[in-house]
Amino acid sequence: MLAAPLSAQSLDWGQYRNPDYGYQIDIPYSLFAPVADVEGKLSFEGIDGANRLTIYGEENTDQLTLAQVADELSKSPSISEVTYRKEGASWIVLSGYFRPDGAEEQIFYLKLMMSADRRTYAVFAINYPESEKARFDPVVERLEASFRRPS
Repeated sequence: MLAAPLSAQSLDWGQYRNPDYGYQIDIPYSLFAPVADVEGKLSFEGIDGANRLTIYGEENTDQLTLAQVADELSKSPSISEVTYRKEGASWIVLSGYFRPDGAEEQIFYLKLMMSADRRTYAVFAINYPESEKARFDPVVERLEASFRRPS
């Protein structure tokens, strides 16, 4: 039996602002619990243990383009297939299938936003079982809409 779609408005959201990189995003705390904060890389695990949300900023020390960063992220051994890729002037989105640590394949959605000077970028990535797609689509939409690029 599939769970009903989530209403993004009915969730307990909180805004996170990163002072070091200047990005911000809303986090659905009623779905995810923090599990790690290592050098500014925030990891949240789904309350039911099947989902994950990761948020971080990084220096673009090699002055890579958006396409180059996306290509590097796409080469992760956990990514099975990229089925969607879209690029704007300061952002790029990748989505597809992900196999975390040999577990069952899941859907992933990743958005990267580059700072205006291209010295830093911020990323959020979420993954969840394909059976939960209808349930998590509104969550991804809210994450995406609230995500602001580094200053």
